[in-house]
Amino acid sequence: MQQNIPVLEHEFHVHSFEVDLLKHLTVQNICKYFQEAAWKHAESLGVGFSDLIPKGKLWVLSRIAISISRLPQWGETIKLRTWPCGFKSVFAQREFEIIDSEDRAIISGSSAWIIIDKNSRRPQRVEQFTSRIPEVSNKNRFGIEALKVGEIKDKDQGMIVRSVYSDLDMNGHVNNTRYIGWAIDTYNKEFHLTHQLRNLYVNFLNETDIEEQLEIQTKKTGVQTYLHSIKRVRDNVETCRIEMLWDQMN
Repeated sequence: MQQNIPVLEHEFHVHSFEVDLLKHLTVQNICKYFQEAAWKHAESLGVGFSDLIPKGKLWVLSRIAISISRLPQWGETIKLRTWPCGFKSVFAQREFEIIDSEDRAIISGSSAWIIIDKNSRRPQRVEQFTSRIPEVSNKNRFGIEALKVGEIKDKDQGMIVRSVYSDLDMNGHVNNTRYIGWAIDTYNKEFHLTHQLRNLYVNFLNETDIEEQLEIQTKKTGVQTYLHSIKRVRDNVETCRIEMLWDQMN
């Protein structure tokens, strides 16, 4: 990376309440780690929540892609590094990596963010708010990109959930990591004990309020590849698309 590119490094200790049955850090908490670091970094660069909210604007995560070599375990201390990597259409792009105690990169990811108007919820041109952030010449460093996820034409199965108070974030809508959790929950215990998630692609399409019924639709598209579409039951509006690629564990 260029020397003038701002990089934030944040250390996390994996707690018992952040892991699954196998004592692995869950993918939902990986996303929480990344977003916490992204918020902190945006603040330090002068384009964070405290800078945008007086202007009536908000950062919203639109897409994220994650590649996993191995998952951190309970008790591990890891480092997350993140940096902005330019603009594409209405998106501000940001990459991240997670490093273990032996300085090995074990997780990498790419994300696309938009700035929306707090009242109209309409996207804004990000360049007018982020002109102070240095450009990056080596975009897409990890070879994984937060791309558009395909549509499910005919589902294999569906699961109904209901959004509740504990699902909400500070903006009053369902926290984006809940969508990932709902998709994870469509796989049974035996599947989770015998498979590891390798690649995850998520598109956040529409916001969800409290007390909404949602259907998590699932379609198997490859040997270990699955698509998930999350739709509001009352109006069939799609709120999220997710693609997951799994490996079978030995």
